[in-house]
Amino acid sequence: MPIHLFNTDSARKLFAGVSREKLLPGKKVRHEFKYILTPHQARLIEEYIDRRHLSTDEYAKDGEYAITSLYFDTPCLRDYYEKLAGLERRQKLRARVYGSDFLDQNQNHVWLEQKCKKNMTTFKYRTHISAADWNAFCGPNKVSFDICSIYGAHKDKEGFRRFAFPFARDCYKPHVVVRYKRRAFEGEFFANFRLTLDSKIETGRWNDFARGTELLPVARGKVVMEVKFTEAMPWWFRHLLEKFNLSRKVFSKYVNAVDTIHRAKPLPR
Repeated sequence: MPIHLFNTDSARKLFAGVSREKLLPGKKVRHEFKYILTPHQARLIEEYIDRRHLSTDEYAKDGEYAITSLYFDTPCLRDYYEKLAGLERRQKLRARVYGSDFLDQNQNHVWLEQKCKKNMTTFKYRTHISAADWNAFCGPNKVSFDICSIYGAHKDKEGFRRFAFPFARDCYKPHVVVRYKRRAFEGEFFANFRLTLDSKIETGRWNDFARGTELLPVARGKVVMEVKFTEAMPWWFRHLLEKFNLSRKVFSKYVNAVDTIHRAKPLPR
């Protein structure tokens, strides 16, 4: 069983004076809506939005790019079950790289993210650590996940604490990896609007992924379209929904990944 070191001197120093309230999300908010598409619909929608002056984002050098996320959860899978229950307030902790592997030599850093949700509003905080710190924290064959051990040299102290505090307090550990291909578009006239198309979603347990085990497909043959905005939607988006007869869906990559892994022996609900 993974060992967590919340009661060490480093943990007490790191979290001195920190309360749950101090680490609640601040003013940076956005809304996220999801839609499930067929690959054919996704191609048609790309053609549609191309005429709406949306440009691909900075990571999409070849039109799409890989995203690999490691989701952490508590020993009782609290985040998984809170998502299933549809609680108004919930959170997820994950690590993310823009590429196919956390151990890729081209990865200079790994993003640590705390994603909170309150009703329909999403708050996301992220900070990054070096590849060396990542290997020290969560490298192959690790059985002890002492998040506090890599705090000292980290420049973004507040961002780091937002991830580290719940991680240490609630004994989070690595759970599942989710990898997919993303095509992302940003509005030229709506700066706070972003549309993404995620496909080829696959998953596996963290330990299996670290050993190079082949991942399992999730939502095979589906494309997840997600729109993210802070204020108003572009005027044309309602027309897009009507044109393609789309309605909002509930889809969690994490929940679907866990269900895929446990398909042979489902978790209790």
